[in-house]
Amino acid sequence: MSWWEGRPDEIYWMEITDRADLGVDLKAPQTYDNGRPYWSYTLVTQVQPGDVVLHYYKPDKAVVALSVAAGLPWEEDIVWASHGAVARAAGVEPYRRPGFRLALEHFTYLRDPIDLEQFRAGEAQLRAAAAEVEALGRGRSYFPFALSEKRPVRPQQGYLVKVPRRLIDLFPDLGQAVGEVMGDLSGRATPSGMIDVGDDYRWADETAASSERDPFAVDPALVERGIRGHARTQNALATWLRARGIEPRSPKPAEPYFDLAWRQGGTTYVAEVKSVTSANEEKQLRLGLGQVLRYRHLLHQDESGTTEAVLVTEREPSDPSWVDLADAVGVTLVWPGAFERLRAS
Repeated sequence: MSWWEGRPDEIYWMEITDRADLGVDLKAPQTYDNGRPYWSYTLVTQVQPGDVVLHYYKPDKAVVALSVAAGLPWEEDIVWASHGAVARAAGVEPYRRPGFRLALEHFTYLRDPIDLEQFRAGEAQLRAAAAEVEALGRGRSYFPFALSEKRPVRPQQGYLVKVPRRLIDLFPDLGQAVGEVMGDLSGRATPSGMIDVGDDYRWADETAASSERDPFAVDPALVERGIRGHARTQNALATWLRARGIEPRSPKPAEPYFDLAWRQGGTTYVAEVKSVTSANEEKQLRLGLGQVLRYRHLLHQDESGTTEAVLVTEREPSDPSWVDLADAVGVTLVWPGAFERLRAS
């Protein structure tokens, strides 16, 4: 029995990573390089819908953001390379292997990141929190920080760790950040009249991989964010926009889960990206059209502006009637090499 079972307020986790696409998902291999299960990877399967994930970003040595778990974990292949000393010494390169994935939503950067020096200054509080968990006598604590008499406080060596609620309470800045975001989520209304749409753009991970699966076993919008073609196409559009002085945006906590949006003049554009193959083109375009129409409705503007929907496919649809259908319902359909269609929309 895990120490947090039966304790409904213990909903906190921490991802320790240097990945560039923070907040897209949690992902880890099912085993270590030697084929044995590794506790820090397996913990991904313990995260529940609505749990809060803190993101400790290694390059900044700080908790820089948080997300909320969306749905339940699932199994599928991922591309991964271990970052441990043994793997680095052996020159292990990323390779495809069975993995665990869990979709995240409501990614939010902290206004004031909680850096490692702050945790080190609160070492006594960290030890108190760790002691409380250990006193429960329910096995391993999976504590987020390594505590020793010989070395300064440092993040645990692992990918995902369990954060006790006590730790959130002991660090006021962290508790305030979590409280602000969760308060915003619990009290948000259906978005309307939004003029300043989105947050800073978060680049999608183009090394990601996704296996074929039932698109309705998990929200298809969340699953597809882990597909390589989707990531390349999304980043290609973001690059195209920036080259024209337009800043792409990613969704804020209170907004629908679009892929990217941007403002141009008095118009907000909201885009849904779809990876397509010859086998799934019809299904993907049907899904994408419905999603982007919904996003356009939720991001309805007041009288000072309008909202336009954009459906972005990985390649030109083989059936040209999709362009006509999109035009008929007020959606601009584009793909790499045809982004200039946005200028005429």
